[in-house]
Amino acid sequence: MTEIELREIEELAAKATPGPWEQHNQCSTHICKPDDSDRGCWLLAEVEVIGRNRADAENDAEFIANARTDIPALVAEVRRLQQENTALKHECNA
Repeated sequence: MTEIELREIEELAAKATPGPWEQHNQCSTHICKPDDSDRGCWLLAEVEVIGRNRADAENDAEFIANARTDIPALVAEVRRLQQENTALKHECNA
């Protein structure tokens, strides 16, 4: 993965509503950001169930909700591994 690709992913993540996100506990196809309001969350998105198995929609909602924190963590891990790889290459060439 190139530095440009990593930066683009980071920019997209930075523009999104801050996480963590979660599936709404009463409607598992809703993706929410927890807050302190009377409702308990701020609705960000809903995964459609029309013509689909509800379990598939719930799985998709869980994936989307987790992506908010997983993607920045994965980008950080890619950067860490790239730095480690570069350091090991220098050691081998020294």
